[in-house]
Amino acid sequence: MDILKPSKISEGGHRYYDEEAVTQLYYILTLKEIGFPLIQIKAIITNQEKSPMELLQMQMELIQSKIEQLKKNKHTLESVIQVIELGGHKNWEDIFNTFKYLSPINSKVTEKREKYFSNEELQILNTLPKVGQDTPVVADFINLFRDIRQAIADQVTPDSENGQQLANKWFEIAKEMYGENAATAKKAYQVYRTKKENLGFVYLDEDVISFIEDAYGHQLKGDGNLHFL
Repeated sequence: MDILKPSKISEGGHRYYDEEAVTQLYYILTLKEIGFPLIQIKAIITNQEKSPMELLQMQMELIQSKIEQLKKNKHTLESVIQVIELGGHKNWEDIFNTFKYLSPINSKVTEKREKYFSNEELQILNTLPKVGQDTPVVADFINLFRDIRQAIADQVTPDSENGQQLANKWFEIAKEMYGENAATAKKAYQVYRTKKENLGFVYLDEDVISFIEDAYGHQLKGDGNLHFL
C-alpha cells in the first residue's frame, strides 16, 4: 500500500471515527469543566490506574482547598479596603503600617493595651466589630465616612443642619457598637487621640474626625471631647 495515498474508508468507518472523536472530546470537555488540567486529562484518558471515584474525590478535595484559600484572600481584601475607607489612605506604606497592627493575635498590641485598659475594658474592646467583617454596623460606619467626605467636599460646615445630622449618625453607630459601655467608648477614643503608639485601633481619616469633633463641639459650645468613637 502506498502510504502517500489515503486509504479508502467506508461511510460506516467515517461515522465510527467521528463518533469516537466526539466522545473523546466530550470526555475532555467534561473533565476540564470540573477542573482537571489538560495534562492530567491526558493521563486519565490514556492511563486508568485510579478509579473515576478516586479521581473525582481527589479533585473535590483540591477544589475545596482552593475555595478556602479564596475565602481567606477575599477576607484580607475586604479588610484592606475597609482600612483604606476608614483611614483615607493614599499610598501602600500607610496602608501596611495600619494593617499590620490589626491582627487579633498581635502580642505587642495586647501588651500596649494592657497599660491603658482594665481587663473588663479589654474584653469590651475585643468584642467590637473588626475590619473585614461583613456586618451592618461596619457597613454603616464606612458609608458614614463616605458621606462625611462628600459633605467636606461640598463645603458643608459642621455647625450646619447637615453637619449636625452626620454627627448624630456617628453617635448612633457608636452606641450600637458599644451598647451600655459609654465610659469605655469615651476612654478608648481619648486613648486613640492622645497616645502616639499604635494600640491596634483602625486609623481614622483626620479630616473626618476633625469634622465630627467640630460638629460635636458646636453642640456643647466648645467641648470637643467625643463620648463615642
